[in-house]
Amino acid sequence: MATKRSVFACKQFVVEQHHCAMKVNTDSLILGSWASPASVTGPILDIGTGSGILALMMAQKSQMSSVYAIEIDPDAAQQADKNFAASPWSKRMNVILMDIAQFTPTQHYATIIANPPYFAAPISSSRAYIQLNRHRERARIDHGLSISTLFHWVAKHLIKNGYFYCLYPAAREAEILSMAKTVNLVCDELLTVRHSEEKPAHVVAFKFSQSEKRVTEYLINRQTLVIRNQQAQYSSEFKTLCRDFYLHF
Repeated sequence: MATKRSVFACKQFVVEQHHCAMKVNTDSLILGSWASPASVTGPILDIGTGSGILALMMAQKSQMSSVYAIEIDPDAAQQADKNFAASPWSKRMNVILMDIAQFTPTQHYATIIANPPYFAAPISSSRAYIQLNRHRERARIDHGLSISTLFHWVAKHLIKNGYFYCLYPAAREAEILSMAKTVNLVCDELLTVRHSEEKPAHVVAFKFSQSEKRVTEYLINRQTLVIRNQQAQYSSEFKTLCRDFYLHF
């Protein structure tokens, strides 16, 4: 049976994603638009790249840095590789087919970005959980890439003046900040994301940096992004953030 073709088009590149368990979503576009790899010169790593959307966004933003994208799923890795080859930055983009927990790079990274599997595994299996196929489960449930595994790896392979960007559900904010402290990562900025003014934050984007001292107390630059205004249209803040990528902004 032929696979239905799924394409997401940005202003400077196109993402084919029909072989990927998780499709391009608003969360990834917000994280990629918010991250600033150009502020630090050096190689960039996208952990769990999927279709390659975040790696492509980082390549567009950085202009010169080499971009590496690691992915455990062979189908997704192949899809990302094709998307990279079709992009304007193909010569500096690379896919690594491997489990991040088994990856020992020969270099450190100036920017690391990840939209990881962020749902905690349920205590008891719901019907929806049981129906997740293996690839989609691995892309959504964090027993495939735990917070501890990710943060310990990042702390070991981020350069001293580098940055780590990631995104998790708002309900897990305290858990993420606590884990960061255990590996001496400081949260410099935090972006809470809300669908509308009437709804609570559903996800939070984090920007971390290295700390030479064990972290105890620190101030976080907190920001809030509301995706839709009271007229249910995209807010001006959301348009401004994502205008370099969304076709119609």
